[in-house]
Amino acid sequence: GTQGILHATGTLTLAGDLSGLSGTLSNIGTGTTALNTNSFTGNIELRRGTLNIGTNLSGTAPITVGVAANDADLFASVPVLSIAAAGNGAVISRPIIISNGATNAAGLSLDRFSYIPQLQPLSNTTGSQTLNSDITLLTSLNFQGGAGTGTGSTTFGGNITGAGAFVFANGRATFSGSYTNDKGFIINNTG
Repeated sequence: GTQGILHATGTLTLAGDLSGLSGTLSNIGTGTTALNTNSFTGNIELRRGTLNIGTNLSGTAPITVGVAANDADLFASVPVLSIAAAGNGAVISRPIIISNGATNAAGLSLDRFSYIPQLQPLSNTTGSQTLNSDITLLTSLNFQGGAGTGTGSTTFGGNITGAGAFVFANGRATFSGSYTNDKGFIINNTG
């Protein structure tokens, strides 16, 4: 259909053929959406809750994380984009836009790992994944997870741009794109 899907609470698992769906897939509440098919090519919005990507995913339509209309001075919900379920060797190649509105609370920066949208990869103990996505940081993003004792890592092959910071709390990663985001990287931020 052309109207898309709005998911609010509970768990919604999408594993079938979504090639006929042209509307936006939106997680608008506290629920978890599990996208386990690569046949959906439309826009994806993760406004709140969790989006678990459980497959290789490519295309030109963006994954937008957050609610841009949130007040810049008000702590907002923390949406979580997880690619761990896609497994070892997975490749995600869609533009990712982080736009959660909130940047501070009473003048104090929210660029701390527990206050900003999260990107959760596969554990480095389990394996490696690749994000060939350009990431636009209109607000900051926390790379949370990936830690472990193995030899795995997350490869970022796209460009990182925008006004926000890339907060790297833990894990192992390789970067090969260009990085022009205004706030740069915050490494080993423990909260």
